[in-house]
Amino acid sequence: MKKAAFFALCVLTVCLSVRTTTVGAECGLTIITDGGRYEFSYPELKRTLGGYRLSGEKDIINGIASDLYMPATDAEITFSPDSERVFTFKKEAVGRALDEEELMEDLRSALTVGGGAVYAKCRAIEPKTRVSDLKKQTFEKARFTTYFESSNVERSANIALAAKTLSGTRIKPGETFSFNAAVGVRSEERGYKTAKIIKNGKFEEGLGGGVCQVSTTLYNAALTAGLKIAEYHPHTLAVSYIENSFDAMVSYGSADLKIENDTDGEIFIAAYVREGSITFVLFGTKNEYSISRKSVTESVVYAENSYVDADDLAVGENRVVTKSKNGAVSKGYLIVEKNGKREKKLIRSDVYKAVNGVVERGTRIETGDIVSDIKKD
Repeated sequence: MKKAAFFALCVLTVCLSVRTTTVGAECGLTIITDGGRYEFSYPELKRTLGGYRLSGEKDIINGIASDLYMPATDAEITFSPDSERVFTFKKEAVGRALDEEELMEDLRSALTVGGGAVYAKCRAIEPKTRVSDLKKQTFEKARFTTYFESSNVERSANIALAAKTLSGTRIKPGETFSFNAAVGVRSEERGYKTAKIIKNGKFEEGLGGGVCQVSTTLYNAALTAGLKIAEYHPHTLAVSYIENSFDAMVSYGSADLKIENDTDGEIFIAAYVREGSITFVLFGTKNEYSISRKSVTESVVYAENSYVDADDLAVGENRVVTKSKNGAVSKGYLIVEKNGKREKKLIRSDVYKAVNGVVERGTRIETGDIVSDIKKD
């Protein structure tokens, strides 16, 4: 009786484990699982008009279900752009769960004929993500490079800092990436230096000069990867590191670059800064097409020079204060090739202002030359 009471207590508390056999005078029941055996006899089994009944059968089945339950584990991907193996994977695992309804039916059927052995069956719980699914998202969708003068130390440092911040970024399906949110404020406290920027239609010194080359390079990588550009802004002036109508100006708090992941897999962003170059590589699901770019300048906006007298220069001497630079009216196209067919898509039209030059011209008369001329006469 003490042994029977012990098993009854296990049933009531649902603390089920492998039991030793309780011998019953009339009936015995054994539930066999992959993890062990659950055995019952009188007084847990009681005779009824229709055979036998297992006391607390729902609690018993719930307890067995809890013992047997093993959740599925999804595969995981690790993205390390600077490592020899850019992608590594953790394999998925299939889970299991007790088929409670089937076990209930089998128990009741067994008890109607006096007990016996019942096998608890489990169903597989499939993982949502497998390594094979993740590997499909590691295709190199696009690679784009722009170049800069590495001798400009401050600008180079800003480019490297912003690129390092972005490298390793992952964009989930349906998510929109914000350049400003990812890079953050360009401030001295965060390591940014003063270099040339475009402000109010002029080139001048400002914090974070060079970051727009980072956003522009990423913008072009996203375009050639076939991603949706949710927001971009052109510069007011043409820049030297990219063709017209393919620049992407950013300014924290006012102008952003936003890229939407409209694919069915993750987008992985890797950034590499080498001596005088910055490269973005975007990984994701493979495209069924290829994309190239075409810049068309429709007309030139010519710059003019204004002249200012300078008495520290001799007549005939000039000194350039502000170098002139022509502007342009341009269009940007994407050339999409699929199944041997080419489609040309206009994506933007831009007007870049001209930069008018300022030239100082000399007004000082060289008296020595005049005296010399008089003596000859």
